[in-house]
Amino acid sequence: MTTLRCRIAVDSPSMKEIDPNRVHIGKRVMVVGGIGGNADARHYKSYKGTIKNTSLVGAVWVELDALGQKVIQLALSDLALLLVSPVSTLAHCLTS
Repeated sequence: MTTLRCRIAVDSPSMKEIDPNRVHIGKRVMVVGGIGGNADARHYKSYKGTIKNTSLVGAVWVELDALGQKVIQLALSDLALLLVSPVSTLAHCLTS
């Protein structure tokens, strides 16, 4: 049995794997650390931050606000997406 992954050509004859988790880079998240969460996820539970990088296997590097922008590695499954209103929308509401 062979596992297939999406691939693209990158200005050369070689192929490069696409990380499907890259769509999460820059998103605001909160550490929720579920039942299967690792020790770091349990330790940082309820901390908020921004995803800075991702990997194919589901690892993410999150910059945590409460730790002076310290970056830690967690599993994507240990995070919850925060819904944040754009600043321009908020400013419009305040001036109306």
